[in-house]
Amino acid sequence: MRAMSAMTKPRSRANGESILDSRIENHHRSMTKPRSRANGEGSIYFEKGRNRWVAALSLPDGRRQRWSDPDRDVVRAKLTRAIADRDEGLPPEGDRTTVEQLLTWWLGHSLRCRPTTLVFYTGAVARHLVPALGRIELRKLTPQHVEQMMGRKRAEVSAGRANALRAVLRQALAVAEKRELVRRNVAALVEPYRVPTRGVEPLSLEEGRAFLAQARGDRLYPLYVCALGLGLRQGELLGLTWPDVDLRRGTISVRRQLQRIKLPDASGKLTATLVELKTPASRRTVPIPDGVARVLVDHRRAQLQERSLAHGRSWQDAALVFSTRYGTPLDAANVRRAFDLALARAGLAHRRFHDQRHTTASLLQAVGVHPFVAQQLLGHSRTEMTKRYSHPYEALLVDAAARIDAALLPDDGLVEQR
Repeated sequence: MRAMSAMTKPRSRANGESILDSRIENHHRSMTKPRSRANGEGSIYFEKGRNRWVAALSLPDGRRQRWSDPDRDVVRAKLTRAIADRDEGLPPEGDRTTVEQLLTWWLGHSLRCRPTTLVFYTGAVARHLVPALGRIELRKLTPQHVEQMMGRKRAEVSAGRANALRAVLRQALAVAEKRELVRRNVAALVEPYRVPTRGVEPLSLEEGRAFLAQARGDRLYPLYVCALGLGLRQGELLGLTWPDVDLRRGTISVRRQLQRIKLPDASGKLTATLVELKTPASRRTVPIPDGVARVLVDHRRAQLQERSLAHGRSWQDAALVFSTRYGTPLDAANVRRAFDLALARAGLAHRRFHDQRHTTASLLQAVGVHPFVAQQLLGHSRTEMTKRYSHPYEALLVDAAARIDAALLPDDGLVEQR
């Protein structure tokens, strides 16, 4: 009898123990066979006085998070979600969760993007968003805070960069809204700045011919020919490798691009890295017309000669089609400077290197190539409906490339000498 009364009699509280902790312990002692729980698993108990179920979870910062509801399944679902969020590194729901906590978690756990995009996002968070908004609690963040931040940044950076900071914050808050850490995405409620469209000045057919004629003998002449004749992006050209070039079949497989990515150490150095292209439409196979093929054959012969002169001591064989004299990747900034000098020698005004793609697109239109075929050559994105129902014939692609080739590089029987 005494043993039975000892089992049912509530245990007295120890020094420093809260009433709630005592109730939890007495509840479990009253169970016939309590289930053991692992640390951090949380707990669920029933409060008879209030006729409700309560779930509790210890947080990494020492606090205890609690939920209550008459339905046990409701509190169990909330507890399960909170444990998953905690294990994933998500800041716990509560008044003290700040913008900095959210952004730090978002960069490390939730964000999925390309390496170069991650470098930009990390810099935007560290140098701009955290100093401006980091201390504000998520529940207190308002559209006015975001507008004020953009106004201050607008005095330091361009309108486009200020809009980019807003976009980074909007993406992080979208995740917080999905996780029910905030009721609304305040950054989405702020209007971005109006950014004037940058003018594009493609080369005309006559200017393109004059430019290539003047650039003959230039070490980057084959690069300019492929840029104008094939419409490849600068990163695609610099990331092109010889295994991607099939001169026998007359095709180039565009699969990767060269990007400078910051190393994950404390040095902060940028390293040239081949990365996959962003969209499926960018990954494409383009035909090599005869004129471009002749230039590439001569370029390959000259590159092998450079390699032999280096005697293998200083040559770094990365199989890049366009490289330095030592086989290493070309620097995009150096290419742009060389392009500016080549334009000046041809008596042409300054243009961006990327404008050569617009030149190719304009020439495709001028020689009557169907717009869909042109966009396949250039690797532009298409709508799902167009992708589903439009399939250009290979002959059309070959014909389009041949037309550009004939316009830019008429076969005059000369062999390029460098």
